[in-house]
Amino acid sequence: TASLTQIVKDPRNPMKRGPPHAELASNPKETKPQQPVQFDASKSCDYEKKPCKSFLWDFGDNTPKQTTSGPRTTHKYASEGTYPVTVTVTDKYNQTAQASVTQRVIDEMSENSGMKGKKYRSQQHAADEPPQRYAGSGPEEKMESIPPYSGSRNIGPVPPFGRNDPVDDTEPAKAGYTSYYDPIDPYAALKSTPTNAKPKQPVRFDASASQDADGDPCLNYVWTFGDNTEPVTTNKPWIDHVYDQPGSYPAKVTCIDKFGNPA
Repeated sequence: TASLTQIVKDPRNPMKRGPPHAELASNPKETKPQQPVQFDASKSCDYEKKPCKSFLWDFGDNTPKQTTSGPRTTHKYASEGTYPVTVTVTDKYNQTAQASVTQRVIDEMSENSGMKGKKYRSQQHAADEPPQRYAGSGPEEKMESIPPYSGSRNIGPVPPFGRNDPVDDTEPAKAGYTSYYDPIDPYAALKSTPTNAKPKQPVRFDASASQDADGDPCLNYVWTFGDNTEPVTTNKPWIDHVYDQPGSYPAKVTCIDKFGNPA
């Protein structure tokens, strides 16, 4: 899920102080452990469209929160995962607002990796065990198999990379049974235009920077606008919404990929 705080000004009192607009993006969208990620909240602004004065960062990995006076910061993740990152912005009037993105970290060297969301045939369980599913997924490998072993015990086909190796009951991991690792959650990001709208003025919410584990667009988008209207589901990564009243609204999108995973 990605979120932002949308401002709708009162045209009869345009200088009335309201909470700031908060918006967050990350680069790169997908990173490796120990690779720096830049988080950027520079699109955030106060009710007068001036920069906010402080930014409180929660990186979603149980590391200490960080406060900066500038709208950008970098962070390294120690391990693979999908992390909900939140920034709380504070304007010069000490009013706050929040925005969030879902950051993806992939360890491509790990067999249990969620690399690119592909299904992976594992060699890590015994021949007499049924296929299992594990969290995460692994490298894309579509392995063929050779005829079953014809020894005293039929332990199943052997993957091609082991076709020249002896296979017997002491090496059940070479039996060629298949385990699958589920794709990791998609990356989600959200922005809006204009950041400071008027009542009845359409606001374009855009989640087109979101993507699934293959780098493809997500399949569906579930939008909530923070104004007690019903959630809306679309198959496009953008939507227009009109607010009836001035205020500050927490809008969010949940992106659902082709694997059925939400973010």
